[in-house]
Amino acid sequence: AYADTIARTIESLDLGQVDLIAEGLSTPLAVCLAASHGGLIRTLVLDAVMMAERDQRTEMRINYCPDLRPSREGAHLHRAFHMLRDIEAQWPWYDGSNAAIRKITPRVGGQRLHVRLLETLKQHAHYAEPIQAALDVDVAGLLTSVSAKVAVCRAADDVRYAGAE
Repeated sequence: AYADTIARTIESLDLGQVDLIAEGLSTPLAVCLAASHGGLIRTLVLDAVMMAERDQRTEMRINYCPDLRPSREGAHLHRAFHMLRDIEAQWPWYDGSNAAIRKITPRVGGQRLHVRLLETLKQHAHYAEPIQAALDVDVAGLLTSVSAKVAVCRAADDVRYAGAE
């Protein structure tokens, strides 16, 4: 549904073929779009492509999107802040193991986290929907159906880029 909606938007704007850049958990939706509406995509750029196996995607469906409904004591603020902060430091964000540590300089400046926190909380009831949809996509299975040129970004020392190869 997300791929179809994006395709209809591209068509309604009469953009012809477009270059599409996707990052992280948006990459499965971008691959789905390129596979199902190939005539619309000229080049697909995948940054931190999500190539998880079914078991990991199932585990992420359970753990990746905490409940952010407002609570009287403010626990939703704590959960949202820690999720957004830890996304920069671990992959997946909730995995506290040594193997999950991203070997990068985390972008956790106060202004950036503040904006991301507010934007996430504004959509607390629906923020997880596109993420859950992305976790339904078998990227490896769809890549062979993509006819567009594909560029894959990689960062050798960042676990989040493990699917780049």
